[in-house]
Amino acid sequence: MRLLPLPLLVVWLTACATEVPASTDAGASVSCHKDPRVVAWQPGLQVQSTDGSAKLQFVAADPSPPARDTTNVWRVRLSQASGLPLAEDTTVTLAPFMPDHGHGSMSAPQAEAKGKGEWQLAPVNLFMPGVWRFTVTALPTGGAPLTFVWHLCIDG
Repeated sequence: MRLLPLPLLVVWLTACATEVPASTDAGASVSCHKDPRVVAWQPGLQVQSTDGSAKLQFVAADPSPPARDTTNVWRVRLSQASGLPLAEDTTVTLAPFMPDHGHGSMSAPQAEAKGKGEWQLAPVNLFMPGVWRFTVTALPTGGAPLTFVWHLCIDG
């Protein structure tokens, strides 16, 4: 039987403890809505690209608001700041990541172009409650990459 070194064992056992409020309730839940990084979920949520030249807007989310332990399917519209949609041949990726835990999702969401500047992102697997950072990268053919970053609180 192989034992973990004590410092590693302590880190492993306490890795998620900072997000769960102290409670004697067996059903204690994570509450991160007051975290300053988090944007409030709302239908039609818009996120500006890091360089300000484009925007991402949620057209649909199933379920809404996004939830853990289910298959989240998102439909987003990507457009230039002027409102013109990004071309359908733009390569789009989504990277969900839990910054407080140092890990991503268990599966990589796929992006499927739906026309008129819209993409479906699925499955978005949010298997743990807490703060999730989402990074969408859009690479227009022959253009510079566009990056959109936002944080959501996933209840649990």
